[in-house]
Amino acid sequence: MQKAGSITKKLKIKALSAIEVILALALFSAVVLGISGTISYGLQATAFAYTHNQATFLAVEGLAALSNLRNVDFASLAAGSYGLGLNNNLWLLVPNSDQTGGFTRIITISDLDNNTKLVTTTVSWNNPQPGGSISLEKRLTNWQRIVNLEPSWQNLTASAILDIPGNQKARKVKISGNYAFLIHDTPSQNFAVVDISNLNTPTLVTTLTLSGTPRDLALSNNFAYISSTDNANELQIVNIANPLVPVFAGGYNAGGNFDSTGIYAAGSTVYLLRRQSNQPELYIIDVTNPAATILTGSLQLSSTANDLYVSSNLAYLASTDNNTEFKVLDLSNPALPVEIGNLNGAGNADSLSIIISGTRAYLGRENGEFSIINISSPNSPSIISTFDAQAAINDLAMDRDNNFVFLATSLTANELQLVNITSETSLALYAASNADDDLIGLDYNSLNNYLIAVGVSNSQEFTIYEPAP
Repeated sequence: MQKAGSITKKLKIKALSAIEVILALALFSAVVLGISGTISYGLQATAFAYTHNQATFLAVEGLAALSNLRNVDFASLAAGSYGLGLNNNLWLLVPNSDQTGGFTRIITISDLDNNTKLVTTTVSWNNPQPGGSISLEKRLTNWQRIVNLEPSWQNLTASAILDIPGNQKARKVKISGNYAFLIHDTPSQNFAVVDISNLNTPTLVTTLTLSGTPRDLALSNNFAYISSTDNANELQIVNIANPLVPVFAGGYNAGGNFDSTGIYAAGSTVYLLRRQSNQPELYIIDVTNPAATILTGSLQLSSTANDLYVSSNLAYLASTDNNTEFKVLDLSNPALPVEIGNLNGAGNADSLSIIISGTRAYLGRENGEFSIINISSPNSPSIISTFDAQAAINDLAMDRDNNFVFLATSLTANELQLVNITSETSLALYAASNADDDLIGLDYNSLNNYLIAVGVSNSQEFTIYEPAP
């Protein structure tokens, strides 16, 4: 007969053995599941990599096929979405998409310009789950096109000349569409419109008489803005919505009898300069309603500024101040413009003309000095280099590639000069042309690459220049 203690001990041993078995089974199951999960994940990763490689191959194949089609006929690559097919072992585009072994391929063609296409190949799949897609893109150019080399301005000769009737002395010109608008230094018929739809045969279509004598010209929207000597309207506004019938639309009386000089227009705001006086020399004018213009702000410069250019809430002035021939104004608060920077050029020659491109200002002075000025820090502009044009630089214009600046000068025999600015520290004369007499105004058309110059010659007030083919 067993004792009670012995029986209890055996029961405890059996109970522990059962728990150990359960724990061992649980551990074994966890290990098996872990291994199974790892194997499953590995299999999924392998399947995804395989699928991704197949999709990549199809995408690359699509781009290669489009390159072949481009080589055969660039014009066949019309914008749209396509798939790929074969005909006699030759690639062809089919509507919408194509299907290959569970993959869907879509080729999208878009136009970047007349001779460049952007091709995107997208390959997608649903299995293995959760599916996915891959996209590759490539630019295809029409390499077989006939390339016209950029015409050269080396031969700077007039392609057309227009004589405005009478003893007109043209001052400034601006281009808009198929028309050029110019002002004359005369008391009558001093605003003119020229049809330039055919650059070889410019035609005077109409004139308008403005009170006073025009000094400078700017265009914005459907209006021409003229700075004038008229004491009642130093700013004059002409509606040119119909270039064949320009109409005086309004103006602004700055008060006093001091003539206005330079002008700049941007949207519905005009920036007007006047000769030095005991009144402001800069006026900022709201011309939203030409018949009821509103003064927004003004500033007394204590000197005459002849020209200005406005960019990014900053105004850059060509000044007659012997200590600050170049000025920078902050216009962020139009009601309170303030001078924030300036530059003193060599000598006492007045500044006459200015243009801006990026972080560079280009300044022309009456002594013939043409300067490139670094304005990356408007508070402290600095001269990079200068070029001697040998006579007053009355106006400036830049070509569309920012390689050259045209100079309208008073230099006999070389009134029109073209300066190469590709090397800012080594400016050089690239070409020059005899314009019969002093040139006062320029405007350059970047879209069609031509220049119009106007000047004081009674027989050649209006001249068109084009680069040689």
